Amino acid sequence: MFAHPKMKVFTTRLLIAALIVAVIASYHPMEAPFASQAIAAADNNRAAKPALTESTEPFEPFYFERLEEWKSEGVPNGTRGIYIPAVSLTGQSDDAAVEIGSYKGKNETLIWFSQRGWVEFKADVPEAGLYELVLEYHPKPWAEGAGRRAVQFSAQINGEHPFREAKFLEFNRQFQDQFPLRTDAEGNHIRPVMKEIEGWQEKPFTDSEGSYTMPLLWNLNKGENTIRLTLQNESVAIAGIRLRPPTELISYEEAKRSYPQAANQGEHLIVIEAEQMAAKNETAIQLEYNRDALSTPSAFDRIVYNAVGGTRWQMKAQKAVWEFEVPEDGYYYVVLRGYQGYAKSLSSYRTLYVNGEIPFQEVQNVRFPYDNKFASYEIADRDGEPFMFYLKKGKNSIALQNTHNPYIPVIAKADELSGQIRALARKLREATGGGKVDKFRNWDVETELPGFTDELKMIQEELVALSKVMEEANGGVRSDVSRAFEAAAKDIGRLLRKPNEIPNKELNIGSLQESIEAQRNTLLNKPLLLEKIYIASAGQKMPRLNATVWERTKAAVQSFYYSFNDRDTLSNMEDDVLNVWFMFGRDYVNELQNLANEYFTPEYGIKVRVNLIQQPELLIMANAAGIMPDVALGVPGDMPFDMALRGAALDLSELPGAKELAERYHPGSLLPFYYNGGLYGIPETLRFKVLFYRKDILDRLGLEIPDTWNDVYKMIPTLLQNNYNFYMEPKDFSILFYQHGVDLYSADGLRTGLNSAEAFTTFKEWTDLFNIFGLDRNIQSFYNHFRRGYLPVGIADFNQYMQLLVAAPEIRGTWGIAPIPGVEQADGTVVRWASGIPDGTAGTNVTGSSMTAMMLFDNEDEEKKRLAWEFAKWYSSTEIQTEFGTNLENFFGEQFRWNSANVEAFSNMPWKNEDLEVILEQWKWFKDFPVVPGAYMTGRELNNAWLRTVVDGMNDRESLERAIVDINRELRRKQMEFELIDQEGGKRKPLEMMEVKEPWTGVDEYVR
Repeated sequence: MFAHPKMKVFTTRLLIAALIVAVIASYHPMEAPFASQAIAAADNNRAAKPALTESTEPFEPFYFERLEEWKSEGVPNGTRGIYIPAVSLTGQSDDAAVEIGSYKGKNETLIWFSQRGWVEFKADVPEAGLYELVLEYHPKPWAEGAGRRAVQFSAQINGEHPFREAKFLEFNRQFQDQFPLRTDAEGNHIRPVMKEIEGWQEKPFTDSEGSYTMPLLWNLNKGENTIRLTLQNESVAIAGIRLRPPTELISYEEAKRSYPQAANQGEHLIVIEAEQMAAKNETAIQLEYNRDALSTPSAFDRIVYNAVGGTRWQMKAQKAVWEFEVPEDGYYYVVLRGYQGYAKSLSSYRTLYVNGEIPFQEVQNVRFPYDNKFASYEIADRDGEPFMFYLKKGKNSIALQNTHNPYIPVIAKADELSGQIRALARKLREATGGGKVDKFRNWDVETELPGFTDELKMIQEELVALSKVMEEANGGVRSDVSRAFEAAAKDIGRLLRKPNEIPNKELNIGSLQESIEAQRNTLLNKPLLLEKIYIASAGQKMPRLNATVWERTKAAVQSFYYSFNDRDTLSNMEDDVLNVWFMFGRDYVNELQNLANEYFTPEYGIKVRVNLIQQPELLIMANAAGIMPDVALGVPGDMPFDMALRGAALDLSELPGAKELAERYHPGSLLPFYYNGGLYGIPETLRFKVLFYRKDILDRLGLEIPDTWNDVYKMIPTLLQNNYNFYMEPKDFSILFYQHGVDLYSADGLRTGLNSAEAFTTFKEWTDLFNIFGLDRNIQSFYNHFRRGYLPVGIADFNQYMQLLVAAPEIRGTWGIAPIPGVEQADGTVVRWASGIPDGTAGTNVTGSSMTAMMLFDNEDEEKKRLAWEFAKWYSSTEIQTEFGTNLENFFGEQFRWNSANVEAFSNMPWKNEDLEVILEQWKWFKDFPVVPGAYMTGRELNNAWLRTVVDGMNDRESLERAIVDINRELRRKQMEFELIDQEGGKRKPLEMMEVKEPWTGVDEYVR
């Protein structure tokens, strides 16, 4: 069924009945107070009927499932603790590279700076039971070359991970913003410099996602137990591990009984500006500014940081701490002023700490309900009665930590339902032969897919019940998440009205799964913006915290007025300022402006003005209007060549230090910037392509990670027989063409290089992948197919990596990357050349769009050109690229990972060690497309040739020959337009194409 239209190629497809479902038990943990009988009833209904699918995925249970299992088995809580000094380690892996020594004031510590490997300890436990584990640790400071991430371990007890969360345990660093805040020339606040608060810390083993407010419990046997810690990132020193009985929180009533009866109840009001945190456990928690009428300091006419958080304080177990002075012992209550209007009708939750401890049970999950304006949030019980905290005179602290604990029942059930729907979708794909719609086939679903509709009905019932549970978890308020579950149930109802049409509606099933997974992700993000914190004694009344309608209206008018003060007026090109145009988002522009103000201007004595521009075409129009910038950043990879062709770009190869600068970069990344022997651009960001694979699925199929294309061809039949496939961007010819030594252009750049025997052979191999081997010709989203498990192996780019890293937590740990399959040579080496063209554009763009670039302009002012060159060298330096990328990720989150083309700066980003090694190995083989006048025609015509051969069935040689004629015709036309050749075809200007034939060894020193 995958045969070429003119060939009779028959393949036998085996229908596989075993389905994969991630079944997550519908247990509601004791920490979450919103259990529901509605879901229990639906589960009982399910138990009364035979299951349609069976889970075979190699996942450990969630912590709350394992804890319930231990409780049901009668495992007691431990009552006596022990301490295991780090020097007593009993084993280590060869790559752990640990040593025993003194570190930061402690003797006999385990110093572990290799960022990999494992160590083991023996624990002689006095009695069997459940224990908390507490680690005494000191991260290697980032001031000494470490990163800024939390230290991450996985933990095994007696040879196994007892639950899924044990694979990802984070031990945070502590940071502090430096005050007072600096300002720029316009009076705008500059983001504060962050200082790491160094010191030894003790922290219980907790989950990294903020699911549980209390430490994780571990089931230990009486006598000897083995504890193995595997380091996953960062460097750390360990003093020891403490085993202690489970922490028991008292109730508020018990806490009140412990307070002194004669405590002062005077009139004291302590006001804390929320932006002035004493500490935070992640750099991503950032200061913000808002223009609310009552917020202080005012931020109407400039950027003034007067709040903290918002969407920069919403993930994982992020924690912020504030310190304050109490004038005298007594009872105090807490009120917070902030904004929580991000997800309609959805509450955010925080765990409250006072002086480092959760004071009582009721503040484990403090609810911040939705409000579309600034509001006051009193820490109170469900009846609105404020909780009183007994504070002693002197320094005290209060802290708030993200948690989604109340939503755990919803998230767990959503995970389960998503897995069940995924199994149904797999069942449909098997029955329909890979999701093919056949409108002429009549289905009898009850007979041909027994149990299918019963499963759908039960999912429908559980979605209705889940909507009610969600409402309860949200404080009794209906939210968009509840409505989404109800809408999904209604969609299933529509499918069930005509069950025999379901096999032709696989996309509808997929949409159901996407909708449910989207709600899960919504619940994991819990934004909250805080403007002030009030600590008031029992007898003190609070000031008014909510703006009136008149005050809000006045503030809106002022904000509107000041919005016309546009800092990006491009016509305002000041002579005494270095004008930089940046084609990234506002956050990137602000960060670069801050770095230029802090580092470049003091050293070179000239102000830098970084302007945001959205369209690269503005450069061409600006050139015509005579208002060119001094430096352009973030421009598409083909722009330097286009500007050089028009005489506007500056040749960098003649400038001092150009050779040394170019040596920082892979020669293959410089290809688009050469013209007439000159270099007109420098790579800024670079995309990489690697092989992605699902470990769980390949293991189950008994398949190895392919190293060469022969390995790919061998694995494809097994994939197809199991209703899977291999993915390759259908129009990406660069991989096979480059690996077989095909050049796109002749040595002089005037003709296509596709008129060669190697090109015709490779073109046939490329199209045969889809005609003969059955690769999918049209995949809208490899990310979604990979995440769902439909395409368990394939080649994709940097965006795919970041999407999986950030937005697919449900498959974390089940996927990996490897170098792209290559072509084995006679000497046994494997050639892996590839461009970085992003998926979806590979067949239509061969003009360097896999990169962004920096370029300078041939202005008349020689001094400005000199300073612009100094700026380019400064900006592209390892130090600035590292700080720029690190700040972006720290300020705005992992999704802002900066893929610098500077390989050393790239290596300094917080990659997983094993992933970085793969990326750098593939980096050796990076080779972007050279640019010539009319280069757009190469991609366009190769795309047309592919369509003619794969879709229309034209002979491959005939199709490529037609493309060659059309490409050469357009190249000649553009060469005449720009006077590279005369009317008779005689050469006027050489192009001098650069050749890249050998892998770059410049990456070797950066492999960790």
